[in-house]
Amino acid sequence: MTSDAPPLRLILAGSLRYWELRRLAFNALLIAVTVIRLWPIRDRLLSGWSPAWASLLILAAMANLLYCAAYLVDVPVQLSSLGAGWRRQRWLLWILGAAIAAAWLGLRRRSRCWRPSPERAGAGGPITG
Repeated sequence: MTSDAPPLRLILAGSLRYWELRRLAFNALLIAVTVIRLWPIRDRLLSGWSPAWASLLILAAMANLLYCAAYLVDVPVQLSSLGAGWRRQRWLLWILGAAIAAAWLGLRRRSRCWRPSPERAGAGGPITG
């Protein structure tokens, strides 16, 4: 730790304040991606328990756990000589992490429980006539 770095207590408090306020926007982004992604199976989801509910709960827990990885980068960099510049640029880490999480969630198409049921597939089925 450099002599001009703020005390660890202040760095942790600032890091918590910065990242936890942005967790709301992170979760809102993931909710929006999920709603768009699950729109084709909304009837099945709203009719009761579905394997997709369990998948959603697991994905939400994983996303919020992985969000905490920002602290593993943020705190050590703030303790280094790059701390002042980092505090002005750490929004880039948030953008990168949110984009990766949204893309990963959006690509969950291969999961069986997220697919539309055959009767709703419509356009994806064979053309007859």
